[in-house]
Amino acid sequence: MKRKSICIALSLILCLSLVPLSAQAANVPDVVYARPDNVGDVVQLGDGYTATVIGFDVSLFAYIYQIMDSSGNVLFADLDIANVAYYGGLFNIRERDPNMPGVVYKADGEKLFPQYGTSEFNYYPWIDASESETVLPEYFIVTTGDLKTGVVDRNGKVIVPLQSEYNIITSYAGGYFFGYSSEYGEAVSSFDGSVTVVRVGGTLVLGKDGAAVGFRYYDWHLDEEFFVELPPLDTSPTQPPQPQTVSPTPSTVFVNGDAKAFEAYLIDGNNFFKLRDLAYVLNGTNKQFSVGYDDATMAITLTSGQAYEPDGGEMAQGDGMAKTATHNAAINISKDGVPVEITAYMIDGNNFMRLRDIMRLLDVEVGYDDETRNITIDTSQPY
Repeated sequence: MKRKSICIALSLILCLSLVPLSAQAANVPDVVYARPDNVGDVVQLGDGYTATVIGFDVSLFAYIYQIMDSSGNVLFADLDIANVAYYGGLFNIRERDPNMPGVVYKADGEKLFPQYGTSEFNYYPWIDASESETVLPEYFIVTTGDLKTGVVDRNGKVIVPLQSEYNIITSYAGGYFFGYSSEYGEAVSSFDGSVTVVRVGGTLVLGKDGAAVGFRYYDWHLDEEFFVELPPLDTSPTQPPQPQTVSPTPSTVFVNGDAKAFEAYLIDGNNFFKLRDLAYVLNGTNKQFSVGYDDATMAITLTSGQAYEPDGGEMAQGDGMAKTATHNAAINISKDGVPVEITAYMIDGNNFMRLRDIMRLLDVEVGYDDETRNITIDTSQPY
């Protein structure tokens, strides 16, 4: 309930602040967000593109659209479009399925950055440059399947890290991105170590590189606005992941009460398993899932509820020896079409993923007994 109330409050704040933009520069067009009045209305998106209202979904309280180009060709014919915004040759589209994030498309149907969605809290993903009241065409507010929000550029390069569940980027000014963040806000409990303040709302200040440099907030009791500078982060060059020696997991693993033998490894206090092994042992349960690979996006895909098709290599046993593991930060994985974050390591050419990450995505209980060192997986219980 707390998370829901926070999300509602933030969405209300954004709805009030996201007014139509008036570009001062003649060559910078407005973002067009479709706001029709009736079924049959035709919204001029710009550059000859139109969005025609072809229906109304009462359950979502949303219009349904058909998008056409200047020649009358229907674009995105295979999409069930319930929300559309247009800017500079790009379409931000949300489908009728409320569980699907928005997606930024080019006119030819190609996704701009398939590994990210766009946030439900923003009418459109483009960032308002608040000082000049123009739009930054190269920056986009995006989100992952676990609701972490940040900023990427047109090529999908992360500008503001996708870290906080409640970090909602709203504008850009003077070299900084601005956004509401309960994560950083909760950390501010006093000013100068003497005056106790109550944080009601605030703005996280991020540098151009995405590092948090401070937090501005208003205290209703003192009727003053404060700025708290956050500790500087390590700005040394990022080093490539270094291999480390890891040992096989010493635990016995029980899946719904039955002991199963996995090749698994203990890394930094966490157990890492092969994804296909987990899909194999959960096949036929209420938490089964299929595993696929998308060549176009080079992404591993998980689909809930689908039966897993074995490839013959599942549950192969290791040799019981220590191995060399390298953190795979580039892994691209999605569940039910939504990008997710997973901690993974490469060991002998295979991806091993953190057990708790996978069980959290599947909403499956995972337990550990300190005395017996047994790991338990129970598909009848939530994570």
